[in-house]
Amino acid sequence: MKNIYTITLLLCLFTTAINAQDVSNLITDRPKSSVSSFLLPKGSFQIETGYFYSENKIDSDYEFHEYNLNTTLVRYGLGRSVELRLSQSLNRFSITEPDGTYNMTSSIRGIPTLIGAKVNLVPLKEKTQLSVQGMLGGNLFDVNDFDSFNTQVDFRFMVDHLISENLSIGGNFGVNYYDELSQTGVVYSAYASRVLSKTGKLSAFAELSGVLIDESEHEHYGNVGLTYAIKPNMQIDLMTGFGLSEAAKDFTFGFGFSVLLPHK
Repeated sequence: MKNIYTITLLLCLFTTAINAQDVSNLITDRPKSSVSSFLLPKGSFQIETGYFYSENKIDSDYEFHEYNLNTTLVRYGLGRSVELRLSQSLNRFSITEPDGTYNMTSSIRGIPTLIGAKVNLVPLKEKTQLSVQGMLGGNLFDVNDFDSFNTQVDFRFMVDHLISENLSIGGNFGVNYYDELSQTGVVYSAYASRVLSKTGKLSAFAELSGVLIDESEHEHYGNVGLTYAIKPNMQIDLMTGFGLSEAAKDFTFGFGFSVLLPHK
């Protein structure tokens, strides 16, 4: 069966459960595809940026490669229970034949641009965090397609539960809509991580995520990775992922950097 080793690894990591961090320190969404339920403290500013690469075979005839050269998320703590969010990606893709007879590479595109907010539904003092996020945008800065605007919507609920000082679990559930493809999908994820060092700086995570569109286009992924806190407000990360369904991308790899600028 496809990716038996990956599924086994995910299940092993999953039983150890997301890194439970002090909410005054850096808590990031990346490099997972999931969104954390934790909000930034009021007046704090955070930037999460990095690189992602993915590849997939199309009908066994072509190979599709996507390069997300810069995936950036900017977050601002507007209040104790509200966080403003802006995400922007710069990407390009290439399509090739295995024998090299065909090779097409796109120009760099600034898509998608998403603007929205995250609202906490459960006070921060509780061990279980429940939040909701709404994001709206599209190809706002796509220099290759100024004539038409393709709307993209992402709405989801996020939950995290702190099991102990070092362990927690969480997940997302919601819907997204792509106007360009006239496509609505149900998004889901379940994730976990474990602190690997006594200092608490190094953590590993595991994630199952996907999009349910129709039976032939369901996308399911398994992701694993590491995060390392250089300082309480700075983090680097590394991840890799594998497709667990026919419609999913075969392989994903990424790394990045995040910084928190706390309110003083």
